[in-house]
Amino acid sequence: MKKEKFSFSKLSSFHTCEYSYYLNYVFEGRREISKRDSVYGYLGGVVHELIEKMTKNEINKETALKTWQTEFEYTELMDMNFPTDNAKKKYYTSIQHYLENYTPLTSIENMISEEYFIYEINGIPVRGFIDAIVFNEEEKTVRVVDYKTSSKFSKRDLTSSKVFQLILYTMYIEEKYPEYKVLPPAFDMLKYAKSKKNGRVFLRDDIMFFDSSEYERYLLEVPYDEEQKKNLIEYVVSTVDSIDKNDKTDGNDWTPTRDNEFYCSNLCSFYDVCKYCKK
Repeated sequence: MKKEKFSFSKLSSFHTCEYSYYLNYVFEGRREISKRDSVYGYLGGVVHELIEKMTKNEINKETALKTWQTEFEYTELMDMNFPTDNAKKKYYTSIQHYLENYTPLTSIENMISEEYFIYEINGIPVRGFIDAIVFNEEEKTVRVVDYKTSSKFSKRDLTSSKVFQLILYTMYIEEKYPEYKVLPPAFDMLKYAKSKKNGRVFLRDDIMFFDSSEYERYLLEVPYDEEQKKNLIEYVVSTVDSIDKNDKTDGNDWTPTRDNEFYCSNLCSFYDVCKYCKK
């Protein structure tokens, strides 16, 4: 029997909302459902693609900025709404500032972008794409970097399921590149910049008119140790076990995991057709 390959987003979506998981992966008519693009999901994909193309020298900053403006206007045309006008402004200008001041993480020869992988955890195949694998040939180190357009993480978040995807990626490269020392993985927090003078972190929207040379990208390191690996393994195994036990075909058996209005109205692709949101 062929083993199902789980993506990490599929695993995490089960915890976010079981009913959304049902509509996306179980419901037989899922391909006919009218799904909507969330503004965060759509623009996050746009930014990832722009960074990848700039990294590979396929486009320059001017083209990236023009594309960013065009795609942002497209979301407005398609009524992909932000929670507030202020959130909309800060998101646009912060990403714009990142693109204007973009510098590659390293030379193109020392970096792999968007690497597809399959990695087995206790016999469970997990697949995905890694945004960036950065090598330092002199020091023989390697690090996973993930581009993030979300808000800042709390200290507690850095040992929670919110970072398990990076732990998974790093376990994969640790096994694939044994000749390199693995550094803790990091999020490239695109909406933020760090002061070179005192290390303070600022939303890029707040420093638009300051001297950009005084700031650098904000790489947020994630602890990588045996405890994090153990927690990731337990998360994957227990989630797949729960999915298997929850293998029901009747939509009435699947209910929202939790009441999360922000997720429902801003991130879920099924908000417009969800029977629970209609109540």
